[in-house]
Amino acid sequence: MNAFGRTSGLLLVILVGALASFSLCSCREKPSAKVPEKPSVEVPEKPSVEVPEKPSVEVLEKPSAEALEKQAKQLEAHWKAGKHAKYFVDASCWTMQLREAPGDKDMRKVAAEFLASLLDKEFKISDIARTPYSDDAPNIPNTADLQAMEDLVSYFTSQDSVPLEERKSHARLLARCLGKVRTEMVPNFKRKPATMNVMPPVMPSPEFPMTGAAGMDPNDIDDPVARAAYIAAIQVNEENHLWNQRQQTLNISLDPNISRDVIYYLIETFRGEDGSSELLNECMKIAKLSDKEKKIILERLRVDPGMNR
Repeated sequence: MNAFGRTSGLLLVILVGALASFSLCSCREKPSAKVPEKPSVEVPEKPSVEVPEKPSVEVLEKPSAEALEKQAKQLEAHWKAGKHAKYFVDASCWTMQLREAPGDKDMRKVAAEFLASLLDKEFKISDIARTPYSDDAPNIPNTADLQAMEDLVSYFTSQDSVPLEERKSHARLLARCLGKVRTEMVPNFKRKPATMNVMPPVMPSPEFPMTGAAGMDPNDIDDPVARAAYIAAIQVNEENHLWNQRQQTLNISLDPNISRDVIYYLIETFRGEDGSSELLNECMKIAKLSDKEKKIILERLRVDPGMNR
C-alpha cells in the first residue's frame, strides 16, 4: 500500500469516529432544569351573582286580588331561597299589574300586605346583579325594588272613596316607603369612579412587563398576585356601578315623585284634623320630612305650626 492509500484510510477512520461520537452525544437526554414553583397566594373567588333566566310572574290582563295574592306567595318563596335578584325583578312585574287592577277593598288589602313585606326586606346592593337577566325583564335587579315601591305608592295615592281608617293605615305605609328611600339616598351625591371594563394590573415579568386587555377573564392571568388584585378591582368597580345607578334613581326620580305623592296623601287624609294628631306626627317623622315639608302640610291643614310638637 502506498503512502496515499495509508493516509486516505486514516482519514476515513477519523471521520467515522467523529460521526459516531456526535450521534451518541445527540441521543443523550439533557438534564431537566428544576423550575421554581410560583408562590401560593390565596386568590379570592369572584362572587357568584344570581342571574335568573326570565321573570316568573305572569302578567295578567285582568288581575284579581286572588291571583295577585297567589303570585305574592310565590315571590316570598324566592326570597326565602336567597334569590334576591329574582324576587325584586318579579316584584316589579307584580306591581306593574296594579295599573290595570281594580281599586276594591280586597285588592287594596293584597297591595298593602305586599308593600309591607317589600319594606321589610333587608339586603346588600352588592349582592344583586347590575345587568338585565333577560330581554323580558322590565327593570335591572339593583333598581327593581325602587320601581316596585314607586308603583305601589302610585296605586294607593290614586285610589278614591277609601274609608278614612283604611287611608290612615295606608298613610303609615307610604310614610315608611318614603322614609326608606331617604334613609338610603345621599342628597347631591357625587358619582364614584366606574368603568365599562376594568384594566388588569401589570403582570410582573423579569424581561417583558406587560398588561392584559380591559375586561379580560381573571382566569387568563397566570400570576396569582396579579389575578387577586384584578378580581378585587372588578368587585370595587361593580359596586361603584351599582351605587351610582341606585343613587341616580333615588335622587332624580324616586324621591321627588314619592315625596310629592306622600305629602299630598297626608294632607288629604288628615284634612280638618288637629295638627297635634299623634298618627300625623308619627307619619311625618317616619317619612323623614324636612321642616319645610312639615310646614306645607300643616299650613294646608290650616293649623298653627307651633301646635306640632
